[in-house]
Amino acid sequence: MRRPGQTKAPRIRAVLREIRDRYGTITLDALGKQRTPELLDALTAFHGVGKKTAACVALFELGRDVCPVDTHVHRIVKRLGWVSERVSADAAFDELAGRLPAGEAHEAHIALIRHGRTLCRPRPRCRECAVRRLCPSAE
Repeated sequence: MRRPGQTKAPRIRAVLREIRDRYGTITLDALGKQRTPELLDALTAFHGVGKKTAACVALFELGRDVCPVDTHVHRIVKRLGWVSERVSADAAFDELAGRLPAGEAHEAHIALIRHGRTLCRPRPRCRECAVRRLCPSAE
C-alpha cells in the first residue's frame, strides 16, 4: 500500500519539470496570461492535474473568479439543488460557474467548504443550519 505523498510528490515534480521545459522557467506567469478557460485546459493537460486542482491554482495563485469543487462543495451544491443530484464534481464545477455572481467565487468557495466541514456534513446538522429553509434537502 502506498503512503500519502508517494503519488503526489512525483506528479508535482513532473508537472514542475514540464512547466520548465515548456516555458523555460518554473513559474505560472505564462499560464497566467491566458484567459480562464484556456488556463484551466492548459493546467488539466498536465498528467495528474484534474479540474479541482486546476481551479485551486487558478483561484488561489492567479486570482481567477472560479469556484473549485471539492467533496464539501459538491455535497452542498447538490443538496441545495444548484446542480443535478447525479452530476460529477467536474460537471458540477462547470454548472456552478454560471450560478455564482461575478467576483464571488472565492468567498463562495471558502463559505461552502466551511459550511461543509461544520454543519452540512455527510450526516447534516440541519436543525442548526441558517439556510435550512432554503434547502430542499433539509431534514
